[in-house]
Amino acid sequence: MRSLQIQQLDNRMSDLSALAKAGKPPIGWVKAVRTTIGMSLEQLGRRLSITKQSARAIEKREADGAITIKSLQ
Repeated sequence: MRSLQIQQLDNRMSDLSALAKAGKPPIGWVKAVRTTIGMSLEQLGRRLSITKQSARAIEKREADGAITIKSLQ
């Protein structure tokens, strides 16, 4: 059973290895995804129930590597 769980986890992790090689976009993942789907900062803020300014701050902190997973959640 444990061996199967390890194999399944290994399979999932190997699927992500291509992303690790690609590296983080210079503008950060949050802004890259937001702009790719055509979402404004105001729309992102509404989706997250925060202000546009707070959404901008999240993007900046994520791009700078100064944000925690807890903050993103």
